[in-house]
Amino acid sequence: MSAVYIYFQAKPHQKIEFKSPLKDFLVEKYPKVIQFDADQSSDSFHVQIGIKLIEESDKVILHIEQEEKTALGSLIKALEALRKKKKEVLILESQIDTKLAKILKLLNAKHSNEDHRLAIKGFLKQG
Repeated sequence: MSAVYIYFQAKPHQKIEFKSPLKDFLVEKYPKVIQFDADQSSDSFHVQIGIKLIEESDKVILHIEQEEKTALGSLIKALEALRKKKKEVLILESQIDTKLAKILKLLNAKHSNEDHRLAIKGFLKQG
């Protein structure tokens, strides 16, 4: 089983974090999980790497954060790849707007409102 953790941010540039809040947890507990991050300004080549990881993984953990009315930019291409591939997907949401919530509902995914670490643990134990 291969799994990828994808951290997407759609925020003003000054609020972009250069490290996922779950990075250290994943490195310690799940070192084989591939980690990838991007933001709305990421170039198409970078996003294409994320799409390839989505296509090649059995399980995808999508951690997405968005500030109100921040456009998704190039991230929308990766979300479309998730929709098409019908992968096992866990979505960890933080501060998303209603438009993005509608897009995420199109993904056949498990949405988690619980502690992100517990959600990941349960998701990776399945299958």
